[in-house]
Amino acid sequence: MRKLLVPVLVGLLVAGVSGVGGDGAVAAEPRVTTRSIMIPAAAFIPTTDDPDYYNLGIDLHVHNEGVFYAPDLSPG
Repeated sequence: MRKLLVPVLVGLLVAGVSGVGGDGAVAAEPRVTTRSIMIPAAAFIPTTDDPDYYNLGIDLHVHNEGVFYAPDLSPG
């Protein structure tokens, strides 16, 4: 009995390691990508003429309240 059992177990082990009998696909976890969008102060413009502000390119100083937006200038 032992002479038969050892080759059968070895055969099952080899079949399991080599992926025989299955499609060989391995489930992979989805990857999460984090991206950042950096909008410089120079891109922002006021929505009205009311706010008193200074746009220095890298810094936006507002003396009163104001609403600013950055228009979409991306190509395409």
